[in-house]
Amino acid sequence: MKNRQALIINIVKHPTKERHGSDKDKDALKETLNILGYTVHVKPDLKRDEIIPKVVKYAKKDKHCDSFICCILAHGSQGVVCGSDGKKVEIKEISKALNMVKQLKGKPKIFFFQACQGSDAPKAEQAEADDGSNVHVSGEVEIDVTIPKLPRDSDFFYGCASSFETISMRVPSEGSLYIQALCRVLKEKYKTEDLLTMVTTVHYLVAKDERSVRKGGKDVFYQQQPQLVSTLRKLVHF
Repeated sequence: MKNRQALIINIVKHPTKERHGSDKDKDALKETLNILGYTVHVKPDLKRDEIIPKVVKYAKKDKHCDSFICCILAHGSQGVVCGSDGKKVEIKEISKALNMVKQLKGKPKIFFFQACQGSDAPKAEQAEADDGSNVHVSGEVEIDVTIPKLPRDSDFFYGCASSFETISMRVPSEGSLYIQALCRVLKEKYKTEDLLTMVTTVHYLVAKDERSVRKGGKDVFYQQQPQLVSTLRKLVHF
């Protein structure tokens, strides 16, 4: 049995609008990550200043891990996610903290974000957008400082529900388009395909899923395009 830790940060509460349906994503992710062999930890409704310390805590939990997965389900905008207090933490600050966790050096650090990266889309009638408010700089965390020499940002994988400056959709009765598709594909294909190949399939499935929305008093269609950023130096198989 491989040593693998995964953290799901599920932020439903928000000062302006709760994220209805997010628990369905949390449950689907927990089931899927268990199937992939991860010990899964779920932390609900973290405030901004709690997010990075929790990520670092669970990233450091197993000294012999072969990878780490963190799923953040929250409101957000480009490059940031919201805590339950409505304040935002920059994704790059989370990455900087994990760069200093020595047991993860040279190992995959995989993120999946169900959050908007902007507001560029018509407002949906039957879906909700995971957008947020103004950015606030995150606080400091305690981190390891003795690490092997490798490029600073090696071995990160960021799977995002939508492309730059666009919204991501979440249906309260079903969960989000991205996370639900991700879980289906991972469970079906993880024994035979690598992470990049599977996520590419997810991109295809989500992008073709048209949703009827209202704009200017007319019915139009919105299609969400997920996006990934990767500095992985090798293929990841589960």
